[in-house]
Formats: sequence, C-alpha cells, structure tokens
Amino acid sequence: MAAMQVKLDTVIYPVFGIGAYWGWSSSVMITSGIWPNAAVGPAQADWLANVVSHCLALIVLSLLAGRLRALTRRRRWGLASAALISLSTVLMVLGNFDPALAALTTVGSVSSGVGTAGALLFWARALLAIDRTDAQHSILAGSIVVALVGTVLILCLPPWAGSLLCIALPFAIMLCAHDGADETGAMTDPCDPAPSVREARSCTARPEALSETGARTNANMDALEKRTPKLSGGGSGLPRPDAAVASGSKADTAPARPKSRLWELARLYLCCFILALAAGMHQASSSQSAPASSLDQWRTLYASVCILVSAAAYLDLRLSSSRFSHLFSRMIVPLIAGGLLIIAVVGNDANGWGGVPMQTGYHLFLIYIYTEFALQGRTNPQPLLVFIRGTIAIDAGLLAGCAFTVFAGGVADDGIRSVTLAVVYLLLLVGVLLFPNVIASVAQRSQRRTRLVIAEQDEQASLLDAPLSTATPSVAQAAAFAQNLGLSPREREVFDQLLRGHTLPAIAAEAHLSYNTVKTHVSHIYQKAGVHTRDELIDLLEHQPRS
Repeated sequence: MAAMQVKLDTVIYPVFGIGAYWGWSSSVMITSGIWPNAAVGPAQADWLANVVSHCLALIVLSLLAGRLRALTRRRRWGLASAALISLSTVLMVLGNFDPALAALTTVGSVSSGVGTAGALLFWARALLAIDRTDAQHSILAGSIVVALVGTVLILCLPPWAGSLLCIALPFAIMLCAHDGADETGAMTDPCDPAPSVREARSCTARPEALSETGARTNANMDALEKRTPKLSGGGSGLPRPDAAVASGSKADTAPARPKSRLWELARLYLCCFILALAAGMHQASSSQSAPASSLDQWRTLYASVCILVSAAAYLDLRLSSSRFSHLFSRMIVPLIAGGLLIIAVVGNDANGWGGVPMQTGYHLFLIYIYTEFALQGRTNPQPLLVFIRGTIAIDAGLLAGCAFTVFAGGVADDGIRSVTLAVVYLLLLVGVLLFPNVIASVAQRSQRRTRLVIAEQDEQASLLDAPLSTATPSVAQAAAFAQNLGLSPREREVFDQLLRGHTLPAIAAEAHLSYNTVKTHVSHIYQKAGVHTRDELIDLLEHQPRS
C-alpha cells in the first residue's frame, strides 16, 4: 500500500496535474472546442492577448523570483492560480454565448495568461522535487498524452459540457501539490540549501522509496564504512549509489565556467524561440481557415496528433536503453519543418495535413525541452528561473511567428512564403548544429547515470567481498592525493564531499557555507588539479600510483 501511495504521489498525480495545464491551454486558447457557435476560436486578438499577458507575467515573476520563493511552493499559490484560470474561462464562455459581452473574452484571455504563469511555477517546482531524470521525462510525456486525450474529448463534447469541463480543469493542477506537501501546506523546496532545513529536504535527497537493490547496497555501504578508515571529512570517501543518482549527469558534477554556462543557456533559449516560431505561424494560419470546417479540422488534427504522440512516447520509453534512444528527439525538427513546408507550398487547404506533423513535432519538443529545463535547473541556484526564461523564449517565438503570418495575410500567401522558407531553413540549421546537443543529451545523461549506479554497485560489492587491505588503499590514496594538491582544510572538506557524489547545494548545506563559497572552493580544487569537471578529477585520482 505504501509503494502504491508513493507511485501515486510521484508519478500519477503529477502526470494528471501537469496534463491539466497543457490540456486547458489547448482546449480553450488554441482550439475551438468550447465555443457554442463552432466558429474559429478564440479570436486571434484574444489568443495574442493571452500569450502576451502570459509572457509579461513570467517576466515579472522572474524579477520577483527570490521574494516569491516561499510563496510559490504553497498550496494556496496553486489554488489561487487555478481559481484565476477558471474564472477567466467563465468570462470567455460568457463572452462567446452573448455577443453583447464579447469584451469579456479579451479580459478573460489576459487574466488567464497571468493565471497560467502562476500555475507554471507551481507544477515546475513539483517536477523539480522529483530526483530522477527519467522519471521527470516520463511524467512530462504522460502529461502531454493526457492533455491531448482531454483536448480530443472536449472537442467531441457538446459546447455546454466542454465549457463546464474547461472551467473545472484548472483545479486538477492542484494534484501536483500532493507530492512533497508538509504540515503547513507548503511544498518542499527541491533546491533549498538553508542549514535549518537541510535535514528535512535537500537537492540530493534520496527518493522516498528506494529500489530493493539500492537499499541493499546502501546497507552494505554502512557496513563497509565501519570496516574502512575514514577521511577527515567523515565517511568512507566512496560515493553512495543514491548520490550517484543525484549527480549522474554532467550538469550536476561541476560548476560550468561563466562563458560556457552563458552559451549553453543561450543555445537552449534560441532553440525554444525558433521552434516556437513555426508553431506560432501555424496557429495564426489555422485561425484564418474557413469557420465552417474549423471544428472538424481541429478534431481530426488533435486525434491524429494524440495517436502519434502516444505511440512516440511509448516507443521512446521502450527504446530508452537501446541505441535508438535518440530516435524521437532527432525527429522533432524534421516534423516541424516538414509540416510548415507543406502549409507554405500547398496552401491553407492542406493546413490539416501540414498541421499533423508540425503539432506532433511541437508536442514532442515540449516533452524534451521541459525535461532539459529540469536538468539545467540542477546547476542553477534558482532552478525555476530556467523554466521561466525558457517559457518566455517559447512565448516570444509564438508571438513572432504569429506576427509574420498576420501581417502578411497567411502562410500560403506569396508575401510570407519566403519568410516561411527562411524559418524552415533556420529549423534545419538548428536541428543540425544545436538541437542534438541540447535535446539528445536528456537520453545521454539518463543512460550515463544508470551506468554510474551499476558501476558503483559492482565496485562496492567487490570491496565488501575483498579483504580489508584491498579497500584501504583507495581511501589512503584519496588522502594522499589531496595532500599533494596542497588543499586547505576547507577545500579538503569540499573535496571529500565531491568524492561522495554530492551536488554543490548539498555541500553548501552540509558545510554551512553559501553556494557561491562552495563554488569558489570547487573552482580552486579544479585549478590545483588541472581539471575542469568532477569526472576528470576522479579519473586523475584513479590513475595516481598507489602508495
């Protein structure tokens, strides 16, 4: 029963909670499913108002992220965001039922943009609280599938039933709060280095339910520590497998140099902008289609996309440990570029045919890019800022793509055809030069972490079976290595923590130091050793002659 509860808290609830967020956006602000007149909806101006207000709200939240840190992890924040989205939906429904109240749709569009910005912070924090990257990726994939199924369902319901479902849907976002909520109603902060709470929650806290193998290995490590001389920082100096899980990705292992870190984030946000550019052009073009066939077109489009994305998500999960693990991440750019090219060359009559590959690629893009946001957040003192700024880049791309299409009169018009082809070229360029390094790394890091855990378990098992004399040189070698580097006492303490696989925020909490101080100590250690990452440091240590 306890295992089932953990699975509900850490997998099922976030899948439906985040899925409600995506499903509401698709049903209300993209498709025409809840509009009683079955016309194209929402109006282009209302959709633009929603995206602009969402983008501006995220910009404001990024400026106030530090001050709102405690507030955004409370249930009341999520409840207020859901209530604002639901109220905004009521205003939009009223505006479409009564033409005299048409202005309410614009008001609802603006306020819902603010509400969805708050909801993004709420579920992003819940996602960051999940330690395993493959679990985060699976949850995001499941949430997108749930959102597509919900959108198709709403499109097939009568207008009044679809409207009621869209009004109630935002409150499902509160399912994300079920995981990690404390007695005060606040969700545990996934990256809070404060010493006062370091025992209650940590960036590298182990999952509540370890696998049987991991639990047995940690018990063996406790026995090994009793038999092995300890380093000055305490412990055996050997990394635990759960620490390897927390630090299995390269992003966790070492603080990137400022220029490298800046370029890495700039590359990530550039990908977000360019890929969203095509989606914005498709959205504007779809809104200019014939109203009579709009509802049927959206039904066909989202039903097809739902089937394709569901199949891709399932196969991606099944192939995650094979040499085809990068297959679907590499299909994103060709799908989006191909769909946009079909619309540009053939015309608006082929909007549905071009929309299927484009929307399929775009939803796969959302799965991978938000997984990458979670990975990048692990090396950022304020991980929510990565989600906020990445979503701002996506909003900017949607607005730019829509502006190109609206001002030129349609994707199929001659005036915009050259712009469309230029966007396709940019997409292909991104796919060749940038996208594999940004997106495919999700699968690479997940595989690398799994290999690290298996290697650590094998190494620890062999140490337990060997005599004491064979385990001692490894510890003595680490101590001699630190002495040869001329590390200060504080650097020696940080060095010991690095060998155990701890992340920088966890070291800061353990040593009662600030994050920047720990980052400086780690930089000094790397400079003295002549390396740039923790992996290189460990490799250098392993190749030192044993005394």
